[in-house]
Amino acid sequence: MALALDSKYAEAKEGLMNAIRNNDESPEKARERALHDPEVQEILRDPGMRLLLEQMSNDPGAVREHLQNPDILKKLMKLREAGIIQMR
Repeated sequence: MALALDSKYAEAKEGLMNAIRNNDESPEKARERALHDPEVQEILRDPGMRLLLEQMSNDPGAVREHLQNPDILKKLMKLREAGIIQMR
């Protein structure tokens, strides 16, 4: 667990608190809540990310090369955590 490694790691704390808070939340309700998150809204308004998300839906294998970009990876992980996208 990240908190066991570094109790001051803010992102780990935030993720843990979100998981606890949203444990009983339905996926639909979680997605609806996520769409009100300014960071999620910004990602979804970005034309480049919209193009990338469209490409991912048409060709899921295409995401591999994009995952090499740390900025894109961070945005995709945010969308995944918010329940907007699924990655397998």
